[in-house]
Amino acid sequence: MLFRPELLPFHPVLQKMKKFKLFLVLLLFWQFPYLAKAQSDEEQLKKLEKYLENTDQAVDYNDLIDQVNYSSTNKINLNKVTPFELLSLNFLTPFQARAIIKHRMEYGDFVSTLELQTIDEITNEILKLLIPLVTISETNFEFKQMGQYFKKSDKDLIGLFSSSRPISKGFEALTADSNLYFPGSPYRYQIRFKANYNNSLLYGFNAEKDEGEDFFTRSNHLGFDYYSAHFFISKKGFVKKIALGDFQASFGQGLTIASGLGFGKSALVMNVKRPNIGLRPYRAFNENEFLRGGGITLGFKKFESTTFISRNKIDGNIDTIATENGFETISTSFATEGFHRTKLEISKEKNITKTLAGQNFTYQGKNLSLGLTAIFNAYDKPMQLDDKIYNRYYFSGTNFYKTGLNFNYYLKNINLFGEATAGTNKSNGYIAGAYISIGKAIDLVIANRYYSKQFIWYNTNAFSENSNPNNERGTYVGLTCNFSKKLTFSGFLDAYKLPWYSFSTDGQGKGIDYLTELNYKPGKTSLFYLRLRTKQELINLESENFNTLNWYEKTNFRIHTEFIILPTINFKARLEFSKYITPHGNIESGNLVYTDFIYRKFRSPISITSRIAFFNVSDYNARIYAVENDVLYSWSVPGFSGSGTKFYFLGKYHFKDLIIQCRYAFTNYYDRKTIGSGYSLINANKLHEINLLISYGFN
Repeated sequence: MLFRPELLPFHPVLQKMKKFKLFLVLLLFWQFPYLAKAQSDEEQLKKLEKYLENTDQAVDYNDLIDQVNYSSTNKINLNKVTPFELLSLNFLTPFQARAIIKHRMEYGDFVSTLELQTIDEITNEILKLLIPLVTISETNFEFKQMGQYFKKSDKDLIGLFSSSRPISKGFEALTADSNLYFPGSPYRYQIRFKANYNNSLLYGFNAEKDEGEDFFTRSNHLGFDYYSAHFFISKKGFVKKIALGDFQASFGQGLTIASGLGFGKSALVMNVKRPNIGLRPYRAFNENEFLRGGGITLGFKKFESTTFISRNKIDGNIDTIATENGFETISTSFATEGFHRTKLEISKEKNITKTLAGQNFTYQGKNLSLGLTAIFNAYDKPMQLDDKIYNRYYFSGTNFYKTGLNFNYYLKNINLFGEATAGTNKSNGYIAGAYISIGKAIDLVIANRYYSKQFIWYNTNAFSENSNPNNERGTYVGLTCNFSKKLTFSGFLDAYKLPWYSFSTDGQGKGIDYLTELNYKPGKTSLFYLRLRTKQELINLESENFNTLNWYEKTNFRIHTEFIILPTINFKARLEFSKYITPHGNIESGNLVYTDFIYRKFRSPISITSRIAFFNVSDYNARIYAVENDVLYSWSVPGFSGSGTKFYFLGKYHFKDLIIQCRYAFTNYYDRKTIGSGYSLINANKLHEINLLISYGFN
């Protein structure tokens, strides 16, 4: 168990003694194994599951995971930390952030991160999340020592092989000149090299070939279909950050600029505010969701200035139209899937040249942070979407600008935050909110948002109902109540409106979304929770001559438990029900049940995870999502529909600098003879998948 000083009979005396700090340092060696174990793969999966579940995006999530875990590679110095930096972690409340600052003011600088255990407001669960993200040491980075940093950096070379059987229709008896033919092998290859010196110097490269893509032939004479490289410096002093190659930029609440993926509503009900990360390296495999060029952050006292510029080619659909001056090539849409297998997909590759330049100025005082951001975005071909009524106010043209002001204000147990932005053609929007801690037991977040129907969502990932912030206004309320150390309640309520037409709504839409969760932890190694989520929204009700609007409703109810059977075996079980009421009043339903067995022995090089799942879901709209364990840097978030079973087995071997991970998954459908559709159709009801990862670390 974690050491808690309050359990000692002389705790009040110790807390007032400076010598107690030395006592804590000695405890470090006793405590360290537990803390290392606390941040195991399983702990991280629990955290990430709440971000990824209920998502409709079938993409590479590593960029989103990098955002979530950014603080683990850019640790906060407890002896210099500000309330804003603590609150940017997104799991500390204003009440807890204030307690940490108050402790440092009363007892002096921290001598160990484990001193956080003496702060009553920091619970065991918060402590496990916080310890890996903080430090008490300073990083002294000097450019003249760059050569030594390259030599001393920790390096990893990682290879991934993936495949599935049977192969899909695109690989079968189609003629080579068919637009649906996959000319490449049915294998996916990834190579990743990454290096890190003291979290101050990061560099590396990625390369990937998807299933069906050419490899060292035809459309990919240079080998892999996708290459990416990054070089990044993070340090103290006048020059704070340097980003070269592929990178991301995020400021404020993501309304003006926030490249990469974003996260929306989730079971992390307090997670509304975006962290003000600024520049960071890009290390994922989303082939269109990054910036390519360079950026620099300079700092002087309480002020920072960040300048960045990017120019890269992205995938998109183009067309030729007749104009008064002749024929003109236009862009009709972006293609974000990243697949270049068929002739049709290859014809979309790197069709659009995108140039983006930006500038940010930030002031960070004791209780107030202000940021001003401006960007200019240009395309080499004018954007002109299909002539649909819901596209009427979308951006068209070759360039646009946006300027935004963000703020963060901290006072006692309240944290106010927000951003307002304005740009080309009335591209206006704002989000404003407040975190409020009511004593030790209750935390509340309230956020109001408005994005005009002309809002240009490119390069943004602000909090919203839709996948892209546009044509929306709404109010979100999130609440957590700690009834005791064992029993907690959390939930959110989000009411929103869509002022203009959307793809599924021929009129003004609106909806309401709410979630409640009751979480019970009878012990440190066991968990039980109940979760209910319901969403109601107006969408089209198709009729013979025209569409009208009617409500649909989607409800999910989950029962989840996990505990330790033996010291080396963890057990998980979940039962989830779904119900979907169509606009016509028809009811579709589904259920999913699975059990996990996890074998992990402390200091053993081998760990094993397995799952058996049974699902019976009558309609795709009633699908049920479940995050699955996978090899490093891979994420599996299937949405179960139909009837069948799924089994997977994940084995991991870690010895010194060598890591080998292998995952085998088998899905058997009972209600169909084929899987998928189009050229991804598989003429079988059984699917076998395998992922193999090998990682070698060296200096």
